[in-house]
Amino acid sequence: MLKRLVLLIFSLHCVVSRVINYKPDDKASSGCSVPITGGLGNPQPLFVVPGTDKFLEPKDSSGNLRLEYNQEVELVCAGNQFNTLSMPWFWWLSRDTYSDIITATCIEGSTFELPWGKANISTARCVSNPFHEAQRTGRKCGRDDGRSEIYEIGFELSTGRVLKLFDLCHDSDMAETLYSHHKMTAANAGYQHSVPRPNFIQDHFDFPVDNAYKRKSQKEMIAQILNSTKLANELVHDTNDYFMARGHLAAKVDFIYGSQQRGTFYFLNTAPQWQTFNGGNWEHIESSVRDFVGARGIEVDLYTGTDGVLTFPNEKGVQKEIYLNFDENANPRLPVPKIYYKIIYQPKTKLGVVLIGVNNPYASLDEIRKDYIYCSDIISKLDWLDFDSKDLKRGYTYACDLNEFFKAVPNAPQLDVEGLLY
Repeated sequence: MLKRLVLLIFSLHCVVSRVINYKPDDKASSGCSVPITGGLGNPQPLFVVPGTDKFLEPKDSSGNLRLEYNQEVELVCAGNQFNTLSMPWFWWLSRDTYSDIITATCIEGSTFELPWGKANISTARCVSNPFHEAQRTGRKCGRDDGRSEIYEIGFELSTGRVLKLFDLCHDSDMAETLYSHHKMTAANAGYQHSVPRPNFIQDHFDFPVDNAYKRKSQKEMIAQILNSTKLANELVHDTNDYFMARGHLAAKVDFIYGSQQRGTFYFLNTAPQWQTFNGGNWEHIESSVRDFVGARGIEVDLYTGTDGVLTFPNEKGVQKEIYLNFDENANPRLPVPKIYYKIIYQPKTKLGVVLIGVNNPYASLDEIRKDYIYCSDIISKLDWLDFDSKDLKRGYTYACDLNEFFKAVPNAPQLDVEGLLY
C-alpha cells in the first residue's frame, strides 16, 4: 500500500512538472540568459565549461550569462556537495552518493534541465561556498635571491581538474607579495555586485597578519621604528583614513562570480596600503581599467604589484623604513610599499602600459618628484582616465612606458612589449 502511494505521488509530481515546464517547441527557444547578479543560487556553484579547467563566463560586459538552447554547463560545489533541500525529495532520496559536479542543460531563460528535472538555475545551490586554496608551485619569481615563489589560488575539483583564479609572487621570509597576476576580459565589467566580504585567510603566514593591520599595532610598530610615540600618533590616526589597510592586489571585483571574488581574500593577496590611497585614486585605477577593457572588448593580463619600502624621518631627521611586523629574531617583515603599480598587457598585440600610485599621503610634491617617480610620465596619453591623478592625499598617480618601467623595477614581471596600450 505504501509503495503504491509513493508511486502515485511520484507520478503526479512528474505530470505537474511536465505541465508547468511544457513548451510548445523547445527547439524554438532563444536560449538562456542568466543575470550574474541576482540570478544564481546561494551558496552558488562554480559554472564550468564541461570537461575543462575554464569558467563559463559572459561574452560581454552585460552581466548576463548566455547559453544556446541545449548547451551544457557543469555546476561544481568544489570541496562540498549540492544542497539537497533545493531538490525534489524523490531524487535525493534515491541517491547513494552525492557528487560535487552536476550537468545543467539550457532550456530557455533561466530554466535548465537539471538531474532532478527542469528548474530555475538558481535552485542549484551548494551546502557551503566552493572551497578554494592557495598552493605553492616551487617556481621562482621576482628577486634574484631566489626567495620569491609563485603561488596559485584556485579551486580543485574531485575530478582532479584545477580552476585557477590568479597567481602571485610571494617572498615568505619578508611576508611580502611582489605582484599578482590574472586575466581580464570585457566580461569582467559585468561582475556580480553586492557579494559580502569574507574574512581574510591566514594561509602561508606564521604570525597573525590581521593583528598587524590594526591601528594600535601600526602605531606600536612605527613608534618602535622611529623611537617616538608622538610621531607614530601623528602618522596613524584613530578615526579617519590615515591608517594602513589590507590593500588588495588582485581586486575583488576584477572577478565575475561571487565564488571567484571570495577567492581574493588571502593575506597573500595584500600589502599595506594607506586607506586614503586605497579608497581614493587606487580605487579609480581599478575601476578605470575594468571600464577600459570592457569598452575596448579586449583580453589583457593584469599584473598588480608593489615596490620599495616607505620611509619616514625620526626625530633626528633620519629616514627609517616602515614595516608592520618583526619576526622572533627582531628582523623586520611585512614592509609598507613606496608605490603600487598595475600593468595592463595585451599578449595578442604585445602592447601595454603601467599605472603607478604613490603610497604616502604625507609626501610633498617635491618629495614625490625626487623619490617616487620611476619613469617618464605619459598619463596624458590615457584619455580613459578621468580622475585627479595628481591629488597628493588620494594618491599621486602617473603612467609609464613598460620597457622604461622594467629597467627601474627589475622585480616586476619582465614582458615582451612592443608598444603603448592606450
